[in-house]
Amino acid sequence: MRFIGSFLTIISILIFPTISLAEPYCSQREAIAQKLAVEKGEFTVGVGFAVDGSQSVERFASLNGLTWTLVVDFPNKTSCIIGEGVYWKEIPSVFILNGVGPNND
Repeated sequence: MRFIGSFLTIISILIFPTISLAEPYCSQREAIAQKLAVEKGEFTVGVGFAVDGSQSVERFASLNGLTWTLVVDFPNKTSCIIGEGVYWKEIPSVFILNGVGPNND
């Protein structure tokens, strides 16, 4: 029985390699930004900061908007790619829709 379980695990890894868990790619922020620019044509289009200022999250996107990548930046100058995909869709802010915001106060 143990043999069958091991066999099925090996077969599933060979057939479905993308299911395996991968570590995020981490490097210096400048190296990641350059890699995204050269390999994917992506540049920073947005940034958000942790409440305590200890880290930030950047969104990189291609000029045509087809691809995006999320990168978390840490105080030690290390950054990690935490997600990537296609077709990012901007959703209007609930505050703006309700007439509340920097230009609607």
